[in-house]
Formats: sequence, C-alpha cells, structure tokens
Amino acid sequence: MSGFDNANPAAPDPVSSMANGTTDRATVTVTHRSDAIVVTAIGEIDLSTAPQLEDTVRQCLTQRPAVLVIDLAGVQFFSSAGLAVLVLAHREDAKVALRVVASNRIVLRALELTGLADDLDIHPSLESALSGSRA
Repeated sequence: MSGFDNANPAAPDPVSSMANGTTDRATVTVTHRSDAIVVTAIGEIDLSTAPQLEDTVRQCLTQRPAVLVIDLAGVQFFSSAGLAVLVLAHREDAKVALRVVASNRIVLRALELTGLADDLDIHPSLESALSGSRA
C-alpha cells in the first residue's frame, strides 16, 4: 500500500499495521529524508508482526536508497522473526547502506546475543543513523 505525502510527492505515506491488515501490536511507518529512507517500527515485532516489517523493508530496498535506516527505538518486544528481517535487509543489497537504530535493551540484547551487533551498523539515535556518525 502506498500513497503520497505533502512534503515529498514521490514519497509513500506512512503505513501502519492497521492499514496493512495486521495486528494492532505493531506499527511500521516509512519516511523519506533527502537520500535516506527511514523505516520506523513501534510495538512488538514477533512472528505475527515481522512479515509487515519485512514487506516494508523489501519495498524500500527496491527503491535503492543510498541509506536505509531501520529505527527500532520504539520496539517493546523483539523476537527472532525480527532478527531475521534485519539479516535479510543486511544481505539483500550491498549498494544500500543499512543502519539500525537500537537504543533500548530489548533490541540491543537480542542483537548482542546473536552476534548481529558485530555485523550491523548500529546507532543509538535516528539523528546518528542519518548522519552516519555514532556520536
């Protein structure tokens, strides 16, 4: 599902889980920022909500942005299904710089335990991810 926002006529509207027909436990939105696309997930990313995140990430990757940011700062539960989406995004397109915003222990712990924290470009804030600096 895509539409147009007023700020950028070529940008898709934010897409929520309710609009995509999934549960109300997660919301996934897309925002276009200069040469980056930001996918923001809020709520619970589990077996039933991860497909929405995956579909959104895949759709964004087809647009070939210079940078794709997956913002997980608002995630309250993060299962292995969510980790699989990050692995997919990391392996999907080497020409797209993938940056992940992970500022809470729930997401950071999962990334550390699986070793993905070593493979992914993790940032503490959206501003950090957009600038490419970890400061």
